[in-house]
Amino acid sequence: MAKIKSIANIYGIIVDNFYDDDYFNDYIDKGIVTPASRFIFQVAAATGDLEVHVNSFGGDVFAANSMIIALRAWAASHPDANLDIIVESIALSAAANFIAMAPKSAKVHAYGPSLIMFHSCSTITFGGPGAHKDAANLMDKINGNVKAALKARTSLDQTDIDTWFQDDRQGWLSSDEAKKCKLIDDVLDGDPMPAPEKPSEKLEDKAIAAFYSGQQGLLAIHIKQQGDMTMPTAEEENNRNNEEENNEETQQAAASEGEEENNEETHEEENNEETQQNAQQRISQLEAEVANLKAQLADRDAKIGKLTAGFHSKAQAPAATTSFDEELAAMKGLPPAEWDAKFIALKKKDPEGFAQFMKRKSIH
Repeated sequence: MAKIKSIANIYGIIVDNFYDDDYFNDYIDKGIVTPASRFIFQVAAATGDLEVHVNSFGGDVFAANSMIIALRAWAASHPDANLDIIVESIALSAAANFIAMAPKSAKVHAYGPSLIMFHSCSTITFGGPGAHKDAANLMDKINGNVKAALKARTSLDQTDIDTWFQDDRQGWLSSDEAKKCKLIDDVLDGDPMPAPEKPSEKLEDKAIAAFYSGQQGLLAIHIKQQGDMTMPTAEEENNRNNEEENNEETQQAAASEGEEENNEETHEEENNEETQQNAQQRISQLEAEVANLKAQLADRDAKIGKLTAGFHSKAQAPAATTSFDEELAAMKGLPPAEWDAKFIALKKKDPEGFAQFMKRKSIH
């Protein structure tokens, strides 16, 4: 019997829970963004072994930290399960932090062309000197946690690690280099599996359809063996049964015409009554099984509702005084660190403009 394996994905840009909303489902399904809560729900629902696929540019460091904490909690509560993290192409910035700070029990793999990159976090602050000092202290703490994790997990020299986190510096590792310094466990051959397409049906519809298809499957096999590929109706099935019974009775010798007619009528009445009883019992059984399935789904939805309380925000973003593209164009020529910080601030200021921008530009 095959061992159960669950999959959790970190694709595109790691974003906070604000984006875990129906409005952004298209971007989430295409792997453009991954809200922290979506990943956390995937991990929480995992049974058996767990495989985490990473192909991310990084993003919100606090969102990534919450994902790391969720994965560590899962690993602690599933000590007998295998945990594999696979870098499919890139793990940059906050996604690279995820690799460095993964649970000790995790086995980390990367495909041959994969790249991993570390650098200092960045932000924008508004206020006096004290506000900027506080922000600098916060970034030192964030960077310090990642550097400590790298030092503990790898054979990298502390000086090299510190260099990566200097202003505007970046530390790039190929998959072979990452294995050599013990950041990952092995390099995979071949190409990664494509992400599965999202099913169009609702979960409840799929579950009930699967349930009924399992019941109807046995009948379909029986019909195929009889040479009839069309699923009969209940009336057609009763008529066919009656015809078979009548043909069988016609072939039998009867003591008298009156006895034959009486026996036929009696037998037909008894058979119809038995058929109706069997059909009613089967219908009642199916109704009970469907009711039980719906109850299980309702219980699942209730549990997920409790877990997701506070994650889904319907608050609308404030209207921007100028267009997203105009403000983005005004940032042209800024240094990378300052550009990143202003882009994050602009994204939070105008999420609707950011969503339209992402849709037009299509991140690769």
